[in-house]
Amino acid sequence: MKNRITKKLLVFMLMIFALQQITFAQYFEEESIKEKKQRKWKLNEKVFFGGSLGLQFGTYTHIDIAPLIGYRFTPKFSVGGGVSYSYFRESTTDFQSSIYGASVFSQYVLFQGLFAHVELEGLNLESYSIYVDANNNYYYESEGRAWVGSYLLGAGFRQPIGERAAINYMILWNLNETRNSPYQNPIVRLSFNF
Repeated sequence: MKNRITKKLLVFMLMIFALQQITFAQYFEEESIKEKKQRKWKLNEKVFFGGSLGLQFGTYTHIDIAPLIGYRFTPKFSVGGGVSYSYFRESTTDFQSSIYGASVFSQYVLFQGLFAHVELEGLNLESYSIYVDANNNYYYESEGRAWVGSYLLGAGFRQPIGERAAINYMILWNLNETRNSPYQNPIVRLSFNF
């Protein structure tokens, strides 16, 4: 009988201790959230940098660099802009070209890393006519350089990899796809920001 009471008392004391620890942890967690809300954002917390880099070598060479800078108006809403440069070369046909341009974008976090993305992009590229001869050889004839505007809309997922750094996975749709558009729908992007 005494042994039973001792066991019940021990279980009761362990439960009280566990509840005390949980309550204590929640108290500090709530304080931490309140402190974050009261603390004003500093400029270096609002400004972010990032971009993407792509390299492919071989019969088909593609070099792509696209740095960006952005500003977080709120923890959920940000805007930014960037520049891009791409170089292409196909060694079998001696075809080579480059594309350069700029873009502005806006992102809104819907919930837990999932965000909506809207972007206006202007690219300067060489427009080509492609001819095929009787032996199925391709010939490119330049029609000169042209500006191509793209209205990109889509969604993405941000995976944090540190306090400020993240990897962004995006699927975008070009609402203004033309024969001169440099990519086909859907557009899949992977970028980093910090």
